[in-house]
Amino acid sequence: PHHVGIPSFEIQHGIGVGILDPQSSFGHLHADYLVAYGSLVQQALVRNGYDKKRIEPTGSPRFDRYFKERDALTPALRNEKLIAMGLDPKRPVIFVVMPLESERFMFGSTDLTSYEYRDYVRSLQALKRSVPEIQYLFKFRSLSQLEIYRAFLEELFPEGDVSMKHGDLFSLALLGDIVIAPFSTSVCECLMARKPVVLFPLKATDTYFYNAHKDGVVTVPFLTEFSGMPTKEVIDVTQKLICDKALYAEAVKKGERYLTENFTFTGDAAQKVADFLRATSLPPQR
Repeated sequence: PHHVGIPSFEIQHGIGVGILDPQSSFGHLHADYLVAYGSLVQQALVRNGYDKKRIEPTGSPRFDRYFKERDALTPALRNEKLIAMGLDPKRPVIFVVMPLESERFMFGSTDLTSYEYRDYVRSLQALKRSVPEIQYLFKFRSLSQLEIYRAFLEELFPEGDVSMKHGDLFSLALLGDIVIAPFSTSVCECLMARKPVVLFPLKATDTYFYNAHKDGVVTVPFLTEFSGMPTKEVIDVTQKLICDKALYAEAVKKGERYLTENFTFTGDAAQKVADFLRATSLPPQR
């Protein structure tokens, strides 16, 4: 586009939630303009030397439908959906966004080794033993790991829990009472569902997502090779969120404040993006 004089725009789709390393590909603005999730990303790119006017905090059209769907979900409709899935609406539902086990030994700060993945599932088992009234609703994000791990979880949690082969992440988050999520845009999506999000598991090397999300989520200690999974802390915080309605409400408010202060998720991003495109790339109308 630069060579032919056509303005180029990027619509933010994922990642990019906090301090963007200027040495990484995510820390660069490749297009002329970025219509961004919100002010958090705008500030990060400005710190990296880019003009503030090139980053417009519109929110993302991919999330616009969430708000109507969230407001349309009545308690009765939620109960119907849970019953259809085989869950009991009278018992707490923990929606778990499953982390990734690294493939081909390419371990990043967010990827779990097979041993860490094993210990993570053991932590979920320990939580279930300590709080037997909870029900798990598991959601996988990696299609390549889907079938083997669904079978694995269905063997480990044979009664009263559901692992999803298909299903939209936000629509499933609406059905949970509490969310356990590891990182990335899924955290923001679950906060948009107005659910308390427990940030787990998080590796000690993953300071990026910790710093990005800590103001909006319930945090537990880092996973390290020395201390292992912070199982006791996850059990404690889940029990408190289930039993203490005031604590639960404050966790929801914390997430809402975080979204309001750092993002522009208001359900009208498509219109904002269209207005910005017209104002920036088209000649004034006479």
